[in-house]
Amino acid sequence: GGLHSKHNTLSCSECGYNLEVDQYGFFTGEDVIFDNLYDWDVWQRNLINSKVDEYKADPEKVIFSDSGQVLKGLENNYPYVIEENVTLSMSAARITIKGEKTDIDLPLEEVQSITVVSREDVGIIHKGVYYQVGAEIQRSGVKYKQLISMLRGRQFL
Repeated sequence: GGLHSKHNTLSCSECGYNLEVDQYGFFTGEDVIFDNLYDWDVWQRNLINSKVDEYKADPEKVIFSDSGQVLKGLENNYPYVIEENVTLSMSAARITIKGEKTDIDLPLEEVQSITVVSREDVGIIHKGVYYQVGAEIQRSGVKYKQLISMLRGRQFL
């Protein structure tokens, strides 16, 4: 994903879209598509849900991918860094985490849980092993949780 935030600015490095969040939480800027986060979120959820059959028809096609991520594990209830600069990807069939030293393949039917940790990190439990993927540049962790819920036939709340 190319959507990034810093202070009160949201910008897309892929298309150049840029907006500011005002003191009331509304979006301002030139050619603003949505003026608030709620409407944008509802649109995104509906878009993902409308494409579930398309995603399932080509289950290996990557739907989401974020590079520059940090992979962490959990030891004695404390996260530790496994590898920096990994790529987290998700298709309708699997989640992959790839880096210079890491090549993790997690079939979705074996993923027990995906959650959002510390606002934007993605927490994944696969066969009892916990992985946490995050980055200094924020990106949506919610999209991974939304997608797995919708692929499993559940509406994401």
